[in-house]
Amino acid sequence: MSVLKGRWEKAAEAYATGEHKSGRELELVVEFAGPQGREYVLDIGAGAGHTALALAPHVRSVVVTDPVEAMLGAARRVFEQAGVRNAEFMPASAERLPFQDGAFDIVTSRLAAHHFEDVPLAMREVARVLRPGGVFVFVDTLAPEDEESAAFQDEVERLR
Repeated sequence: MSVLKGRWEKAAEAYATGEHKSGRELELVVEFAGPQGREYVLDIGAGAGHTALALAPHVRSVVVTDPVEAMLGAARRVFEQAGVRNAEFMPASAERLPFQDGAFDIVTSRLAAHHFEDVPLAMREVARVLRPGGVFVFVDTLAPEDEESAAFQDEVERLR
């Protein structure tokens, strides 16, 4: 993870302004989440925070998590520029979420899971922190099984 982490630190600003910041899929995430204005939301592997930012006007608060500090810094700047203040930013990996059981009404993860170290463990963590009856909105691409192809995909994504 440390090699990938270093790559993502260098790519953080590009993600703040790149193609991930808009698109129909962000609208669909909000629609599928169905916020009513009082929810506590967790965004896992948030990168520059675009998914959390799309949800923030519709919920009580959002916690933006990413294991890469530079990505969280980019997310903070994105939120500041938008004037959105109902967010917290916390370093965390999907496999080790530092939250109580059932702490969130909505959990999102968009275009991040193919970078997770252990997807089944991350999904167990989602189930643990999501309140009973809560909503999990998951958007991702498929990652190759072999390490060399997966590393190549990561490199291509970093360069986008």
